[in-house]
Amino acid sequence: SYIVDLARAIAYNTHERMLLIVPNEGAIVNFDSSAMVEVPCIVGSNGPEPLTQGEIPRFQKGLMEQQVAVEKLVVEAWIEKSYQKLLQAFATSKIVPNATVARNLLDDMIEANKDYWPELK
Repeated sequence: SYIVDLARAIAYNTHERMLLIVPNEGAIVNFDSSAMVEVPCIVGSNGPEPLTQGEIPRFQKGLMEQQVAVEKLVVEAWIEKSYQKLLQAFATSKIVPNATVARNLLDDMIEANKDYWPELK
């Protein structure tokens, strides 16, 4: 039903307030403008208009910066077909406890997804 609500807001220019993932572009003032962030938006026929959130506290900013680093490393690894960057992404992730676990997890994922992933160098 969320997708229907979003489509209706765009089609009928309802200016409904919705939580969406959008390019930051200043919505969170003290955060990377190229990062994707989930913020309240007003949605109408022009698409989402993010509501400015101001600055976020250092703790939340640090957690978000770490997650953005993981995501950007994954994208770079895919584009460059880089095992090293993908390993760095796994090791940087908050849900992976250490580099040894990251390497083992990555190697297992490469094997399980070999038909879908590029060959990493």
